[in-house]
Amino acid sequence: MLYHADPGAQVPQHRHGHDEECLMVQGELFLDDLLLQTGDYQLAPACSGHRVTQTDTRVVLYAHGDLDLQFVDGA
Repeated sequence: MLYHADPGAQVPQHRHGHDEECLMVQGELFLDDLLLQTGDYQLAPACSGHRVTQTDTRVVLYAHGDLDLQFVDGA
């Protein structure tokens, strides 16, 4: 799945039911205290979760696995 998010978007606190692989195609995204930048890869194992998922930039993110990210406007 290819996700697009505008600056200020965020995903509410969530847990992963399955392994989720993410590849940052464009932009920067904070996952808790980890900053993912263009070209970075991240694996979120099943049963893990994130308190903070947010961006200050426009984001294009490729994700495979637990495919129910719900970006919302952070304003």
